[in-house]
Amino acid sequence: PIVNVEGYYNSSICTLGQIRVLDNVRVNDADRAAAEDEFLNEQLAFNDRLEELHEQHEAELRDINEKRKISAREAENLRAQLIQSFVKLEEVVTKGRDRIR
Repeated sequence: PIVNVEGYYNSSICTLGQIRVLDNVRVNDADRAAAEDEFLNEQLAFNDRLEELHEQHEAELRDINEKRKISAREAENLRAQLIQSFVKLEEVVTKGRDRIR
């Protein structure tokens, strides 16, 4: 049942402005004002949490991108070292062939 959902009472009063009775209880102006305050506080808390999650997500993306850049630089360094090693190996093989001839 919807009555078991957290925030049901406040959100019902706030979104259904014409409601005068809810759950067989008369809704007066003081109830409506209190419900609106509580509903707005809940919405603000939700938006704050959403912003916090967004900021965490952005920070994680920055970390991932930084790690990707580091990995790319390391891969390029390893590639350069590998090419250097092959050049040296080729020199050694060439010298060895020249000695054999």
